[in-house]
Amino acid sequence: ETLIDSQLAIGEIDLDVANEQKRQARIKLESGLLKSEFSDDVEASNYTEAYKKLRAFDKPASFTPGEWESFKATAAAEIGRDQSIYNASKKVADQNAKKEFKDYATAVSLGWKVSPEQTARVEQAVAGTDLAAELESTQRLAQYSLMPTSQRQTILSEADTGALEDASEYQKLLVTEQNIQKELAKDPLKFGSDQGIVDLDTFDPFSPESLTSRLSQAEIASTHYGIPVAPITDTEAQALSDQI
Repeated sequence: ETLIDSQLAIGEIDLDVANEQKRQARIKLESGLLKSEFSDDVEASNYTEAYKKLRAFDKPASFTPGEWESFKATAAAEIGRDQSIYNASKKVADQNAKKEFKDYATAVSLGWKVSPEQTARVEQAVAGTDLAAELESTQRLAQYSLMPTSQRQTILSEADTGALEDASEYQKLLVTEQNIQKELAKDPLKFGSDQGIVDLDTFDPFSPESLTSRLSQAEIASTHYGIPVAPITDTEAQALSDQI
């Protein structure tokens, strides 16, 4: 206003222009102050509260009715734009979290070794969502899948109560057991390695010591899973066959 008054004093602008410039300056300042009232809500993605505050504003004297409606429409559009970006980003993040959780759940329910970093990333991604409860259930299934066959059969039998409230947990155990049996049917020694039941050394068909080590590891896996386990994996068997 001081700058405008000085221009008015030296005749660069007339009084009407000076008053209009002052009014526009006040409108600009008041617009910024009003938006700052709900900026924290927008920052916190609390869009309902931001819209509520916008609707509750009283028209400042410097605004004409048309300018006030234009300000409210523009402010609402800015809130809406931020909300749309947030919703789109959240949707993508949720989709990524679901995919990562699905991969994690499949691996963990089979007892596969998962790094602490991967576990922490999944836990952070699902925190506060419906998947958090599923994560706890999945981690319980991981403990189940690492048990010897005899223990798993006992737990399965105990879970088969016939009670409605136990049906969901029993179904999860049943599916996990079916997946375990599929893996064991494909390649039990590799599955034992994936679970960390055995720590496989590189197999050397020309080394008796290597075969002796593998026979010992196969015996450990066989005892754990309750089935005969070959001392080499399917991949190693195929490589040896090709070599022969």
